[in-house]
Amino acid sequence: MRPKVLYTILAEIFSEETGSSSIRKQKILALIMSMQLLAQNINFMWNPYLDMDNWKTYIDFWVVLNYPCIDSLAASLGLLKIFMYLVISLISTNAILVITILLLNASSKQVPNFLLKSLRLNLKFTCELYFIPTSIILIMLFKYSTIEIHEIQEYANLPDSQIMNFGALGQIFSIIFLLIHALFSIIYEGCYLEIRHSLCETNLHAKSSPKIEILIKIIYFINCIFFTNIQLSNYFAHMIILSITYAYCTYKYIYYLPYYSTFMNYIKILVHFEAFCISAFFVLASFIGNSTIVFVLTIFMQPIIIILSKFAIDYRMRIANKPKKQTESSLIVFELAIRKRLMSTENSKKLIEYINLHYENKKNKLVLVYLAYYCKDIQENTNIAGIVISRVDYKGFDFITNFQIFKCQKILEKENFQKSEGLRMSSYLIVSDKVISNEKKFCLNLLNIIKKLNKENIKISAFEKLVISCNDNLKTVKKNYEKLIETFPDAKETYKNYGTFLSKITFEENYGNQFINKYNFETYDSRANSKKLNLFSHYKSYILITSGNPQSFGKIIYANLNICKLFQLSLEDYKDSFFQSFIPKPIYEMLNVQMIKLIVKSETNFLFIKDNFFMLDFDGFLIECIISTECLGYNEGVKFVSVIQSVNNKYREIGLISEDYRIINHTRNFTRVMNLNFYKAESLYLIDCMPKNIFKQLLKNKQIVYSPSNDGSKYGLIIKEIPFLTSKLRVLYILNNPIDLLIPSQCIDTDITYEIMYDKIQNQIHINSQERLNSRSCDNEKTLLSKIESNQKLEEDLNLKNEKELFLTNNLAKTSIDGIISIDNKNKSHTTRSLLFLKILKIITGIYVIILLSIIIGFCGYISKELNNLAHRQTFSDLHDMNFHFSRLVYNTLLLDLGIHLSIPKDYLFQIYNESITTLNAMQENLHKDYRLLSSCPNSDIFYNPKILVYKDIKTDYYRDSLAGILENTIANARYYMNSLQKMDTDDHKLVFYILYNTFRIAINEFSLAISGFLDCEIEKVNEKSIVVWYYNIIAIVIILAIGCIIIVLSGKNCANIGKSWTKFSKSVRKSQNTVKNATIQHLDTYSSKATKEILGIYEENLENIENFQIKRKYQHIIRVAILISVSIGAMVIVSEVLYKQSQKTVIFNNKVFNNLMIQSTQIWKFGYFTLEALAYKESYDFSEYTNLTIYPYYMDSINKTLLEIKDLQHVIEQYSIEGKIPNELVDLLYFNVTKYGGEEKSGIFTVVNDLFDDSKNYIYSTSDLNIDSLQKFAYSVGNIAFALRNTSFYGHDVMKNEVLYICTILGIFFTLIVLLLIILSICINFRYLNYERKVLESIEGLKKIFECAEKINK
Repeated sequence: MRPKVLYTILAEIFSEETGSSSIRKQKILALIMSMQLLAQNINFMWNPYLDMDNWKTYIDFWVVLNYPCIDSLAASLGLLKIFMYLVISLISTNAILVITILLLNASSKQVPNFLLKSLRLNLKFTCELYFIPTSIILIMLFKYSTIEIHEIQEYANLPDSQIMNFGALGQIFSIIFLLIHALFSIIYEGCYLEIRHSLCETNLHAKSSPKIEILIKIIYFINCIFFTNIQLSNYFAHMIILSITYAYCTYKYIYYLPYYSTFMNYIKILVHFEAFCISAFFVLASFIGNSTIVFVLTIFMQPIIIILSKFAIDYRMRIANKPKKQTESSLIVFELAIRKRLMSTENSKKLIEYINLHYENKKNKLVLVYLAYYCKDIQENTNIAGIVISRVDYKGFDFITNFQIFKCQKILEKENFQKSEGLRMSSYLIVSDKVISNEKKFCLNLLNIIKKLNKENIKISAFEKLVISCNDNLKTVKKNYEKLIETFPDAKETYKNYGTFLSKITFEENYGNQFINKYNFETYDSRANSKKLNLFSHYKSYILITSGNPQSFGKIIYANLNICKLFQLSLEDYKDSFFQSFIPKPIYEMLNVQMIKLIVKSETNFLFIKDNFFMLDFDGFLIECIISTECLGYNEGVKFVSVIQSVNNKYREIGLISEDYRIINHTRNFTRVMNLNFYKAESLYLIDCMPKNIFKQLLKNKQIVYSPSNDGSKYGLIIKEIPFLTSKLRVLYILNNPIDLLIPSQCIDTDITYEIMYDKIQNQIHINSQERLNSRSCDNEKTLLSKIESNQKLEEDLNLKNEKELFLTNNLAKTSIDGIISIDNKNKSHTTRSLLFLKILKIITGIYVIILLSIIIGFCGYISKELNNLAHRQTFSDLHDMNFHFSRLVYNTLLLDLGIHLSIPKDYLFQIYNESITTLNAMQENLHKDYRLLSSCPNSDIFYNPKILVYKDIKTDYYRDSLAGILENTIANARYYMNSLQKMDTDDHKLVFYILYNTFRIAINEFSLAISGFLDCEIEKVNEKSIVVWYYNIIAIVIILAIGCIIIVLSGKNCANIGKSWTKFSKSVRKSQNTVKNATIQHLDTYSSKATKEILGIYEENLENIENFQIKRKYQHIIRVAILISVSIGAMVIVSEVLYKQSQKTVIFNNKVFNNLMIQSTQIWKFGYFTLEALAYKESYDFSEYTNLTIYPYYMDSINKTLLEIKDLQHVIEQYSIEGKIPNELVDLLYFNVTKYGGEEKSGIFTVVNDLFDDSKNYIYSTSDLNIDSLQKFAYSVGNIAFALRNTSFYGHDVMKNEVLYICTILGIFFTLIVLLLIILSICINFRYLNYERKVLESIEGLKKIFECAEKINK
């Protein structure tokens, strides 16, 4: 965004209020706001947990005192969450309003006033009145979304912190809103500012700079961070920091005194000095440990605080140095030194000198803003103020200063435009010159179109751009002319130029003649002719505008045709020239210094007023003239506007001579008259150009009669010193007029003034009018002559004004081509139908794009949802984990039962047994939640259907139960069994039998089969989803292709319509091309430009026959739609066939690997269980009846079977590893990472498992007695290895699940890119292309009407 646009928006937002309240009301409001600000700062100084004596006595006082900090008030009323939402809503509203204003400005629409008022009101609430509470609430949102604290500790009533705990989302949004809040606060302080010293008595808030207030806001913000983060943990350090910051704020206000009002400075100092004193009292009270000190000192120190604050202001003003000593100080200090002078007209020259000196030293642009307002408001000279402010620009990063510069420039430009005729004149000339340039560009483009249509081979794309450019130029020219007439209604030449353009170029004779008649009518008004603007636009005037900016000093900005003729330049050449190139060197040296002084000193804006002046033409010959020059500041720059009159006296020649009588410059015929054999006599001494005696007589008498040649011609020679600026110029005049020879000095002393006399103008107008009248009827001639001669009531201002307004409203609005040329209904209906058809095609394409986006979004959303469901489905892993802990419980039951008979420590066994029961009981809840999912699978309905035989004892007492029932009974029996053991109750045989017999031998095997069946069901469901995805794909592709075909058919029809329009356009051009070409060339020839004439020479050839003109149309829109269809279908195929299928494979494989490893971990428990049975049988311990009976003779078969199952599972994993299907992290854990077993380090978990198998065989087949320590060690190793395998399973499961989630991320990125690509293809290609086609049709129609009108005129 360009700075000018940004500052324009800011100026609109922070516009000055028209009505200002009285000083008394402002003071009352300032007092209220200051007390509120003080209370908000006191809020930083205490908390409900202060450990001081008598603190509870005064705590209610401090609580109430904090209510102006409305976050405390909201907390006490239980509305803290509502206040937080209010703050967020206000900041969001501010951002939305700013974006809305930007969009309205970008679309050149008027911003509603209520939007601006709403934004200002919101900013005042959040950035000024309640800046501290707003900052605190946002910082606390970040804090309590980060730290898990149950209470908000900053408030006395300790609200629940859950109202501000939004997790990571709260952290992110709090930072975003804090940044927006800080940015808006800085902008508010920097832009909602009045720096004019003249308003100090009407606006208490006027101040020299907002930098102090911005600094104070930053300190407040830092204090808010300390208040919410370190106040509770380190109160004393927090109070020390507060005291330092308030002391610093007080010092800043005292030293700089930023406000012009003493009252406001006093209030600001008092508030911060008060805050400093109270914070110091709190530090003292914290150090002593008694809170009464704060209360007592705060009350009894008030008189001293008030007096010291006033004394500080008076003392600072007394020691303020004189301005001369502060020219190298900072701007705020310098402004304080010149503040009184900026409010008075006394010693203005000295003040301006000091300001310029300070600007030269510090280059601070804001000081020139002070000076500009001083010139405007105090000296009441807006012209000089405009020059001052135009010395600086608003470029750079200091947006606060730049905004003030921009604001000041716009204020002065508006006032000067209304008051200064010179500014209006120069603005008019520069703008009209741009309008004429656009007009020339249109004419050249129109000729180029005619020329290209007469060629056989045409590049259609380039030709379309040419046609659009030409039509846009036409609209621009008309718009600029109408704006020029509206802005400068007194510039009558504009009416003539616009009327000529309409009647001669676009062949709108009716409306063109209305403008020409308007020009003729206004010309006869005497008062209109007397206006300066109209006078300077007269055809006899010589106008020169040059730049006064340092970067382009002296560059010619504008020169009218007369100036170009005077300098012997073309209209194009002057734009690259500088003023000093046309001024004699000694004159320019003096002039340059004087021009700079004029800009800097700011005393007057006139450089010359009808003064003698000498210039040079392009060949370097001297030109005598009279000049008036005014300096103007506007449009971000300084300009010198000069009105020049050449003194064309053919009876005299002039030579500019130096102090040593050397010829510096001379007129063109100077050497011929002096009978010198030189083309130029520059640098020759005057004595070398004439006899010595003649030279001496000339020096003595200053004038002589001299005959330089032998033909007897006599010339009068005069040396005259002409005053110029602060010096004098020595000029030699050569007179050859016989009358002038009698009294040579008389003609030189005559005051030649530059005035285009009104009577001369009137005579010229009368002559021109008579010529026009001769071509009209007698009646019209009599009527018009009577108007000219009588000059009746038409001269009255009211009548003239009414005529202008009526003319502008009724006629100017009708000058667009679309509504002024009548064409045949057939052509009009064809164009209308084509544009309507194109609009329908654009709407259908838009709907098609919306459908495509909806299909893509729905498809990718469905795929992403399914992948996430697959990745995060927990039922399968929960079942395996439940089976694992079920096996663990059974294993620990046997281990605990053995511990009764062996001397194994019971405490640890009870601990792990209780842990097993607790874990399994928690998992049982998840089994109930997954009832519907498990019961829907035939292979897993065993969880809830009673199909498993369960034995109560070894006898035939049995029944059928479900896995859920067995699990529940096992948990209950295990809990009862543990309680009985703790009570030393050994009557637990049936409980032990139920747990040991019905688990590993029956239930756990069924559990594993049910999980495997459930896995098969899940895999089947995943495969079924592929079919759904394919159905979705087929339906979507059919819809995309069907609508795409409709659009392709419509696109073909659109191409045919455009082809017909080109054909009709070529026919219209063929019929009237010569007329249009000749009229355009004739119009361009009036500009008398060498470059233009050279260009026109190219077009003056005879035109060829273009009967067979054809436009070969490329079906570009069809190709674009095809690309759109291909991208959409391709994206869906990639998502379904690549990303989704890969994710499916990963999910299925992940479940298989997880199932394998979890079965191994469960089998480890089983293997350990049967090993313990074997060891118990081997030792023949005196077990109880039921325990002993659970040891069957087939335990070795069970051990071997379990061992083979684990080996088979390991072999499958090994094959997966060799094929590279398993993630490297999981392979490292299974085979390579170091794992401790038996006090030794082993490579990989599978190695440890094999070592466990070996130890089991050694224990079973060992002939020696079993060592209890070895048994205990083996028993614990089983648990460790089982858990290691379980944890590895879940780790591998998470790794592969992350792969699926990564694919989901890739899908999200791919989906986002596809959506963006479709939007780009739609907007930048399709919609832009259709808009381009519409512009082509409109441009063809617009230009075709020109040729049709020309054809009608020929008829």
